[in-house]
Amino acid sequence: MPIVTIEELAPGAEVEVRTHYQANWARGFEIASVDGDRVRLRRWSDNSLLPTPLDRADIRRPTRDESPWMRELHDIASMRIL
Repeated sequence: MPIVTIEELAPGAEVEVRTHYQANWARGFEIASVDGDRVRLRRWSDNSLLPTPLDRADIRRPTRDESPWMRELHDIASMRIL
């Protein structure tokens, strides 16, 4: 389920990131900014920007088969104070 619309690339949108180590998908990220086909992401756990922009092919909309632990993490991250 690739991201294809401008709305889905809006800053603050929740995404999953493809890991290159095991080629699985990691949760806990949001879009910080978009520059063409490159996307800067923010990690929820520490609110930091990832150092390298990623290609749009390496992000996707989040899946909704979350475990209770992941739902709790998402709820905590959405309450963070900026």
